[in-house]
Amino acid sequence: MALRSAESVQTAPVAALGLIGGYLTARESGIRPLGGVVLGAAGLLAGRSWLAKTDPATTAALSAIYLGGLRRLAPAGQEGRRLAGRPRRRRCLGCRVLRPVRPALTVATAPIALTGATGRIGGRVADRLATKGVPLRLLVRDPDRAPDLPGATAVVAPFADGEAVREALTGVETAFMVSASEAADRVQQHLTFVEAAAAAGVRHLVYLSFQGASAASTFTFARDHAVTEAAIRGTGLTWTFLRDSFYADFMPGLVGDDGVIRGPGGSGRVAVVAQDDIADAAAAVLLDPAAHAGRTYTLTGPAALSFTEIATIVGEASGREVTYVDETLDEARASRAVYDAPDWEVAGWISTYTAVAAGEHAEVTGDVEALTGHPATPLREVLAAGR
Repeated sequence: MALRSAESVQTAPVAALGLIGGYLTARESGIRPLGGVVLGAAGLLAGRSWLAKTDPATTAALSAIYLGGLRRLAPAGQEGRRLAGRPRRRRCLGCRVLRPVRPALTVATAPIALTGATGRIGGRVADRLATKGVPLRLLVRDPDRAPDLPGATAVVAPFADGEAVREALTGVETAFMVSASEAADRVQQHLTFVEAAAAAGVRHLVYLSFQGASAASTFTFARDHAVTEAAIRGTGLTWTFLRDSFYADFMPGLVGDDGVIRGPGGSGRVAVVAQDDIADAAAAVLLDPAAHAGRTYTLTGPAALSFTEIATIVGEASGREVTYVDETLDEARASRAVYDAPDWEVAGWISTYTAVAAGEHAEVTGDVEALTGHPATPLREVLAAGR
């Protein structure tokens, strides 16, 4: 085997350094290894020419190629050395374009989207999150009614307008879906919203459902919630369901002008829950959604009350006598005929009472306290506070 020449021995370290340095520089910068080979070759030839001392012009030219390549790959003012903490770049397969890695959205950059911000629950939740400095995107039908909150942006996006919802939810990671108002097409509105949320890239959907939501629920509107829950599960989105009981705040609204609560509720009991407690629970989930992924919470008051007991408490709060009259189904339909409401709505009203009579809303849970850190508020306190 022939011995290597002195020149090749002297050039070898420079060549190796040129190749290794060029390759590593190109790799760190995120371009294909071919760029490293080109820079390495320039370094090799420059080293050879310099050691031979026969062609200064060639040496200068090749050195310029090598150093110029390094300058193009390094930030301004930082040629020739790697910066600690320099943002990583990823390769664009099949091209030479350098593309920065997109940073993950955080609470500071990604708003939480809410529906129902002009209502009693959504408005309370929005207020609590705004107080915490959370940026909000409020999906509303009428922007003039949207609450004026710091860090909140109102966007017109009705449930039934899938394209508007998709655009409104783009860039959102977590959304709070308060169910739409009761309507003949409410289920379809919900399905449109859920589909749009998935298409927009929402990761976690927190849905305000209803206690005991099931296709077999006596309360007809609870069946709507069961269909919606199933649709959300079917999208593959991360979800959290908040199933609340009937609102304690609405109990005075059951009283007629004659001071009587009428309905076929029998001796059944219901654990009515304060709207403020629901809002506190929802805000807690939205502030730390990952901790509640895949969980279903049932939000109730601290005690299950009969309609007779509810009438007494409402009467004490209002300063007048209030009583409860248990109706038959025929009597319930007749007493509501004066409202000239569609059949589906009347069925919802009446099944409010029959579901209670069936014992479907007597459950009392500790979920409010578990989520909020405070006990659920009794009906008497809710009414005394005038909520």
